[in-house]
Amino acid sequence: MVYERPPPENQHYYFRIKRRKLTIFLTANGNDKISTLKKEIIKILDDNDIRDPTKIKLLKSDNSNPPVYTSLDMEGETVNSYGLSDEQILYLTFWDDSNGKFFSNMKGHILLNNIALEKQSIPNDIR
Repeated sequence: MVYERPPPENQHYYFRIKRRKLTIFLTANGNDKISTLKKEIIKILDDNDIRDPTKIKLLKSDNSNPPVYTSLDMEGETVNSYGLSDEQILYLTFWDDSNGKFFSNMKGHILLNNIALEKQSIPNDIR
C-alpha cells in the first residue's frame, strides 16, 4: 500500500483568485490560514467598503462539468488542510448586506458549504 506524504508546512503556493474580470495573484505557505489569505486580499483590494474578512468568501472548484464549488470558510483551517495545490485558481465572492447573503458569481453551478445546494443566479447588479 502506498501512502501519500502530506505537503510540508513550509511549502510555497501560488494562487490566482478570480472574481468576474478581476484576478488577484497571491502567494502563501502551507501553514497559512485561510483568514490570512482573506486579509491579504483585503489589503490588495484597498477598498474602504471591504475591511472585514468575514465579508469575503473563497471558493475552490472541482473538475466536474459543471463544476461544484466548495467554500473555504471553516475557522482556523489552513492551505494544507483544505488540500489546495500550487497554481490553483480560487474564486472570490463578497457579502451583500442588502440581501443578507454572499453574492453568487457562478451562474447555474452548485455551491457547497453554507450555501444551499441549489442552482444560483447572478444578481443584476454584478453581471
